[in-house]
Amino acid sequence: MTPNDDKRKFDDGVHIACINSRYDGDNFSALKDLMHDFWCTDPDEMRHTLLAERMRFLKNPLEGAGNMGIHEIIREVYKDDFDNMEKRVTKEVTETVTKEVTENVTKKTLIENIRNMMKNFNVTAEQAMNGLEVSPELRKEIAPLI
Repeated sequence: MTPNDDKRKFDDGVHIACINSRYDGDNFSALKDLMHDFWCTDPDEMRHTLLAERMRFLKNPLEGAGNMGIHEIIREVYKDDFDNMEKRVTKEVTETVTKEVTENVTKKTLIENIRNMMKNFNVTAEQAMNGLEVSPELRKEIAPLI
C-alpha cells in the first residue's frame, strides 16, 4: 500500500484527521484549546484537565517518565488504542502482502506451465490455457507475459 493509493482502505474503523497544531482561530474553541495544550510544556498552563493531569504525572521524575514530550504523553494516555490499531494495521498489511505474493507466485507458475506446454506439446498459448482451464480474466492479464 502506498500513501497515494486511494483505492485501498485500512477498514479498521479508525479515522485519521490532519490538523494544523498552530491553529489560532476563534471558531471551534475546543479544538483551539487542544492545539494550545499540544504546545504547552507546563501542565498548569493546559486547558484540558485530563491531559494536564496525565502530563503532570508523566513529567514528575518521581512518578512518571521525567521529561516526556506531549507526543509521548499522548501515546501513553492512548496506549491501548495505539497498540490495538498497530496490531490491526500489521495484520491487514500482512494479509494483503501475503495475498499479493501468493497471487504473483501462482501467476508466475501458471505462465511457466503454459510455456512448458507450448514447448513440450507444440501447442499455442491459447490451447495451453484451454488445457489448464485458465479463466478469461486471467488470460487477459497473463497473455502479454507469455
